Amino acid sequence: MEDLEAAAFQWRKSSRSVTQDCVEVAVTPTRVYIRHSQDHSGKFLAFSYSEWEAFTAGVRNNEFDVEVSPGS
Repeated sequence: MEDLEAAAFQWRKSSRSVTQDCVEVAVTPTRVYIRHSQDHSGKFLAFSYSEWEAFTAGVRNNEFDVEVSPGS
């Protein structure tokens, strides 16, 4: 099992990020980890490679786009 000490991971933020409210990603030999970029000591999510690939494919295919009505 991998050491889950998040500080030891190589975290990176998207170069397209323009705000403080972003996520960072760390890739290890067995998992992909996600955390809030402003909360380095907080919780993080862990995904297998197949879960991460399914998620990124869904993003590319606009599967998560949601129309928000005014006032929502």
